[in-house]
Amino acid sequence: MQEWIAEFNNRRQTVHSVRCPIDVGRLDAYVSSPASLELFKPRNVPRGQPANPKTGRALVTAFLASVTRTSATDGHIDICYRFSELGDQMVAAGFLVQSRVWTAGCAIGTQSAK
Repeated sequence: MQEWIAEFNNRRQTVHSVRCPIDVGRLDAYVSSPASLELFKPRNVPRGQPANPKTGRALVTAFLASVTRTSATDGHIDICYRFSELGDQMVAAGFLVQSRVWTAGCAIGTQSAK
């Protein structure tokens, strides 16, 4: 499934990319603190489905796995904005002037930009 998602994302052209700085030091400090053991329930859980609350520690640790660390206290995450495949085709065909863009993780410099 992961391979299919990667292939699908690579077919769509990147419209815009942003590199967001992350204060890794503060997030690491939070993960080490007792406050990170608080449970957070996900929003918009369909009726009848379990909420499966997660600790702040689990959420931040999962986020930090996608952060590119540049030092012990700093890092960044790259966010790409892309058209959906259908939106990209409709803009290319001239039916639309602009289409909604969606976010997806990317490596800046490896994706083409308009």
